[in-house]
Amino acid sequence: MKKIGRLESYGGGGHFIGEVNIEFDKFDNLPEEVRNNIGWSASNYLKKLQEQISMAWAKENEADKRNAHVAELTGLFELAGFDVIYVETVDSEYCKESCCYKFPWVIVTTKKGRIKLGWRKRVMNLDWSDSDLDIDGEELFKGEKTTTGTNYIHCWGEEKAVEYLKKLDEISGREFAKIEDAIASEKKHGGIKNLFGFWKKVDVTGSGCYQRTEGEYLIFVEAFVKAINQYEPWIASQYESASGFKKEHVGSGYMIGRYLSDGNSELYHHYHIISNICSKCFRQWDQPYHAAHCSCNAEPKEF
Repeated sequence: MKKIGRLESYGGGGHFIGEVNIEFDKFDNLPEEVRNNIGWSASNYLKKLQEQISMAWAKENEADKRNAHVAELTGLFELAGFDVIYVETVDSEYCKESCCYKFPWVIVTTKKGRIKLGWRKRVMNLDWSDSDLDIDGEELFKGEKTTTGTNYIHCWGEEKAVEYLKKLDEISGREFAKIEDAIASEKKHGGIKNLFGFWKKVDVTGSGCYQRTEGEYLIFVEAFVKAINQYEPWIASQYESASGFKKEHVGSGYMIGRYLSDGNSELYHHYHIISNICSKCFRQWDQPYHAAHCSCNAEPKEF
């Protein structure tokens, strides 16, 4: 047997030792560079195996810590005076590894919509992009010595998180008139989320692109059409003269983007994804301009 890969690591995650051993005469006859690349692949496999085992262990042994962390984050909303209607637990959007399984983020449904909160290293990310809060974070929190964006801010500790949540609550006058309306909004979000549950999210930035398949693209467009007709009936009604909203209305020139933007619809995000995909080669870019001017021979990124 020939050892082609080995990994040994220490730390808070435990002591891991793994090797990949093979017996294959064809391997010995390969060029050294090729054998080295295969060795790197074997070592990377061991890293993935270590993480898979660690994640399985975390799910079996750290569920209580995960639940306690969710309760802590939810408590910050309550301290800030928000009515907590529903709490969705999501894996950390900063660290996807097993070491952070016990530190998930939360998306809290309030009478003012959905607000996300979670730790990223030493700061907490507070994001209200999926809520009804029409507030510019850079303007509202001007002067704060922290990172801010149009609809997010980084909080240096729990006290700051409560302070910023209170400020969001105080400055915004818009909220659901009744808790029933907030619950209906949550059900709508859940329905849309299920429709697009098949879609693999990728972070395409700059000049890079990701290769989608024609099947993925067509299924996404079909889900989008269904979502418009089911969850945005006021938009679908604009197309009654054409016997309803259809796939051919998704392209440019049919005002759908304007309707979604003016109505502050959650589906505008999904329309943006469609606009970022070249309809010829199905590469996904970071903005519509690159998709519209796709040369269809770019090298896709791997995610």
